[in-house]
Amino acid sequence: MLIDHLTFFTKIPLHQKGDMDKIAKSQYLFPMVGAITGVILYVVSYLLFIIGIQAVLFSALMLISLYSLTGILHMDGLGDFFDGLAVKGNRKKKIEALKDEKLGTSGTLAIVLFLMLLFSMFFSLHPYGQRKVSFISLSRVVPLPVFFISLVVMEISSKLAMNTLAFFSQPTGEGMGKFFLDRLKLRHYLISLSTAILLVILIYPYLLVILLISQSVPLIINRTAEKNFGGVNGDIIGASNEITRAITLLLLLSYWGWYFG
Repeated sequence: MLIDHLTFFTKIPLHQKGDMDKIAKSQYLFPMVGAITGVILYVVSYLLFIIGIQAVLFSALMLISLYSLTGILHMDGLGDFFDGLAVKGNRKKKIEALKDEKLGTSGTLAIVLFLMLLFSMFFSLHPYGQRKVSFISLSRVVPLPVFFISLVVMEISSKLAMNTLAFFSQPTGEGMGKFFLDRLKLRHYLISLSTAILLVILIYPYLLVILLISQSVPLIINRTAEKNFGGVNGDIIGASNEITRAITLLLLLSYWGWYFG
């Protein structure tokens, strides 16, 4: 089943088409997908550090690597979400803009601003490079690079956010969003949440609070979506992935600034 998820959520050439029904029924694997993509991104960052890439180019290449790996499916959802929010009028007009395949001015601006935000945060994180922090695990001192911790936790958090939004939301109508929402049961969400918590504890337990705080983002998105659209669809679920990724990275950057400051 994990192969199906990786086929759907990444551009890894697995030569297999993901089974959407299997993916929807095993949404509790989302945090695992996030952990895998985070590790791959770290490998890229490690290679860039070995080569000695300067901060500006490093940030640009990390951004390119991120979306080369994950695709732009969720970024497209981010643009559609902000297009819908920008429309003045009744709920019907907002939903029409949300579902419109053409990207509007508001959506384009939102995407550009989010890319600029991610770029600036990668740039701000660069000075920490391969600096390591340690924690006690099973009576051992385990040192891990800051970038490894940050990228993996960032991706776990963003994937968990899609589960959080889906579990607490109502669909706007028929479509991909409803397909996933109808198949996410309480036990699935609890498995997903527990998996994400366990992964973060194993990686760097002091960031557990950041994981939990980050899940307020999909809850805020849910309130906003209910007010404007009467519920969520696949685009909004995808948008929650992008927005939570950015907020999580911002929280991590704040933590490392305090830790090393």
